[in-house]
Order: sequence, then C-alpha cells, then structure tokens
Amino acid sequence: MRSDETSWASTGAVPSVSVIIPTRNRVALLGESIASVRGQSLHDWEVVVVDDNSEDSTWDWVGSLQDPRIRAVRLLEHSERSVARNHGLAIARSEFVLFLDDDDRLFPIALSRLVETMRRCPHAIAAIGARVTVNDQGRRRRLPHTRLPVTRSIFPHVLLGWVPAQGQCLFRTELFRGSGAYNPTLTLCEDYELWLRVARLGKIALIPHSVLENRVHVSTVSAEYSDRLMDDMRIEAVFHLRGRERLFGARILETRALLQAANHAYMDGAFAGAFTSYFRAWKHAPFTVWLSFTGVATGIQIAKSFLGLVLGHRLVRAIKHLRDSAQQVFGRAV
Repeated sequence: MRSDETSWASTGAVPSVSVIIPTRNRVALLGESIASVRGQSLHDWEVVVVDDNSEDSTWDWVGSLQDPRIRAVRLLEHSERSVARNHGLAIARSEFVLFLDDDDRLFPIALSRLVETMRRCPHAIAAIGARVTVNDQGRRRRLPHTRLPVTRSIFPHVLLGWVPAQGQCLFRTELFRGSGAYNPTLTLCEDYELWLRVARLGKIALIPHSVLENRVHVSTVSAEYSDRLMDDMRIEAVFHLRGRERLFGARILETRALLQAANHAYMDGAFAGAFTSYFRAWKHAPFTVWLSFTGVATGIQIAKSFLGLVLGHRLVRAIKHLRDSAQQVFGRAV
C-alpha cells in the first residue's frame, strides 16, 4: 500500500501505548478523538493517524498540529478501515496498541487503567474496559460490563455475540501482529471476525472502569444482513474447532439460538414462551445465568419473564414506559 508519511521530532523514548486512529473525511470528529488522547492522565503515548485518502482538510489539519507524539500517514487510495488499521499497526512503536475510531473519545483515565491492568496481568493478551454509548440525540448509556476486575477466557461470550468496541481494548502489540490483525478483505463486521480469532489466544483482563465514549449512528447497512454475516462467521469458527472444543462451540450456538427465540418472545409479550426458552438456554450453558457484562444474563431474564407471567403484558408495558421516560430525563440507562 503506497502512502505519504509525516512525523515530527521524537524525544527518542519509545512510548508505552500506540493509539491508532483510522480516519476519512471527518476532520471535526477526529479533532475530538485526538483531544481525548491528549487529555489522558498517562502521558506516555503516541498517536498514529491513518488518513484513508480523505477528500476534506484532514491531512493538512493533522500536519498543522506539530506535536512530536503524533504521526500521520496518508493512504494514496481509499482502502477501508481494516487496511488502514493494519497500516497503523505496522508502524506502531509501542508495547501496547489501542485502535480508536475517529468519532469516539477516550475517558481521561483510559490508558492509565488499561496499561496498569496489562502490567499487573502479564499473561493476559488484552485488557477491556467498559464503554458508554452516545447516540445522535446525545443519549448516553453505559453498556453491561463487569463490576469487578476479572481475568478469563471470553471466547464463549464472543460466540454468543458479544463484540467489544475497538477503543475499549488494549492489546499487546507483538501478539496482535502475530494474530493476523484485521482481515483486509472485510469492510463489515471485521471486528467480530477479529475477536473470534483473538479470543482463543488466551485470557482477557476485564476492568470495571469506563474507558470509551462510543458514538453510535443510525446504520445504513441492513441489520439483517450484518446479523447473517456474523452468523456465518461464528459457524465457520466452530467448524474449525476440533474435538471437545467443537462440541462446546456447537452447544454455545444452540444456546444463542434459544436466547434469540426467548428475546423475541419476551418483546412480543409471550412470557410463557420466553420463560421456557430462557430456562432451556440456562440448562444448555449455565454460565450465562450471571453473564451480565455481555448483556446476556439468563437468570435476570428468567425472573423478568416469570414476572411478566404474574403481572401481565399491560403492566409490564407500563413499567417499561416509566423506565424509558426516566432514561430520557436523566440521559442514561436506569
């Protein structure tokens, strides 16, 4: 991939973290992302901006920063996010790497918390903090995440459908390079395909601190199409497993199907069907009963379905309405 590169005088010291920001035609949002890195309590970082052949003022603006901690590379043809991220990874100099989308922002303690965790857990291949989403109306929501630090395998949770956002994850640079990094042929669901591979390499350190403010936009891509693509990816991942691992993977996929059926039944007010499917999912994979950090907690859903059976559809709908109204007032999930 041909590119132009700009860098400024370095202090000579190798930073602890390389923050790689791929960008295209979003200079105003890029400014906020870079500002969030500059505002970190940890100062031992570098930023690698990969301009994916922007047609706006991105390249000139980044060049005007004159910050020795910021490097910029411009791809001479539009190549999409996976290629841009891999290009940044190739020139990253640090022990750890974090990929930050150009419309997202890090909380000030993000890098210090993640680096501290990785150094405290030398056998963890990555560290993941919590994220807060912000929609186009400014509505904020902290997504389900662990409330206590824990180091564990997350491959079963990824198979169930959990996909961490790039900016909430810190990786060991050399291990990530050795994993094959991002699949350059993918322009959709590339992060999920990545995690289906990376999650099998070792344990992940999960921390309760919110590290990422993640903007969510109305997607122009069919949700049905992306769901189908992710289904194909997880089926292929299980197909390449062997022996007991493949049997376990197949069981997780069956559990996922039960959870999806239960969710649809619950949303339709069919609480008896939801209760039955959630209960069957729990029997298939007992660990899902407490899996609140991925948004899947069958124990809670079993209780809610049973409550729906007792209270009835109208009262449950009224409670949901009150909850949604409170969420709008306070600007966060309650």
